[in-house]
Amino acid sequence: MMEPRSTATIRALASLAELSANQLEEGVSVEEVIATLRKAAEAVRTVVDTDEE
Repeated sequence: MMEPRSTATIRALASLAELSANQLEEGVSVEEVIATLRKAAEAVRTVVDTDEE
């Protein structure tokens, strides 16, 4: 059974937060982490915008 998009989005955001924390702990530059977060934000908006159409 497929998850509702809202639940899937929340899970994806939680995973992204964990990934970002791990990257920072591993010494990845803040700029790279910010770039990852921005790409993720764009992907989430694309899904949400598609659902609204």
